[in-house]
Amino acid sequence: MARLIRSQTQHEEVETGPFAHKYLLRRPRLLQHSTASSSVDLRSLTHAASTPQHGTPHETHPSLNEDEQIDNPFVEKRRFELFIDLIWVGIISNLAEHFSDQAYGSESNFTIGDAAFEFIILFLIAWRIWKDLQEFMSKYHTNDIVERFFVVWIIVLAMLYGNNAPYLLDTRDPSNVAIVVFLVVLASFIIVESAYSLFLPSLRRELLLRLILSIATLGIWIPATFVYYPTRAGLIFAAIITEYAAAGFMATPIAEYLIQQDRFENFHPDHWVERIQDFFIIILGEGVMSLIKGSPLGRGITTQAGTGVQVLISYYVLCGFYFNGDQSRRYVHAVRRIWWRKLLWLS
Repeated sequence: MARLIRSQTQHEEVETGPFAHKYLLRRPRLLQHSTASSSVDLRSLTHAASTPQHGTPHETHPSLNEDEQIDNPFVEKRRFELFIDLIWVGIISNLAEHFSDQAYGSESNFTIGDAAFEFIILFLIAWRIWKDLQEFMSKYHTNDIVERFFVVWIIVLAMLYGNNAPYLLDTRDPSNVAIVVFLVVLASFIIVESAYSLFLPSLRRELLLRLILSIATLGIWIPATFVYYPTRAGLIFAAIITEYAAAGFMATPIAEYLIQQDRFENFHPDHWVERIQDFFIIILGEGVMSLIKGSPLGRGITTQAGTGVQVLISYYVLCGFYFNGDQSRRYVHAVRRIWWRKLLWLS
């Protein structure tokens, strides 16, 4: 039977799929960078490797050999990025459910405004972890066991944060676990990139500047662990806003002047636009799923069903606004404009 199946296989239809080689230990390298005299972009083969090809490699892309078509790290990274997004969707779902309990629960001491302020604080911390991880994965292409263990370590910490975030601002029994987890995340990025900078001298000035800014924000995070609500909420909000301000400063012309490096990372706008679009669609999908999971609208055609229809239409409109809101056929995306517009969109 096996011989019969093999004899009927159309060998001319064998496809070439993307695959990234994995290493035990490897010298760190940037995924995309420029120097004063040249530019290196390992994503240049994305289109060739992202679409299954038929026939021999030289027939489909004469200028590329088989290894160049198959070995494409960007495609594999994008698949894994979607998996990471699902983790953050779970975190945001948990935060949203906690907000609902705090704002409308009968046993809650929070007003709607207090609950909204708490949700903003917890969401900004989660978003910061997500963005740091995405920047790390977009910046480096080492693909060895150290990098893979580090990414798993960060998503484990993210899971712990998502589970402990609702207890961060508890008025009766607050927990410091969420703050500790976030600080461990920041320290983990600094430690790993410090090790990378031993092999990539161009990163050293940037890393030193980031370290100085991180130490400055540490002076706000530590006192927040010793106080209670509402003082704790104010300190944490100030700390996370300072974190965002420090990250924003790294994208300014002043920071670029201070770094003054010959070798630097190129920003890949198309990739970031796709990342945010994918994340937005997954978030909308989580909202739509909540309308069906557990039959929350009740049995039959009820008033809850009417509310569900309104919410579903709202999600549909939000999707349309995001992708087609300006109705422009030709436009220049914010990530391709002046630095401060790109910064506002990415933040």
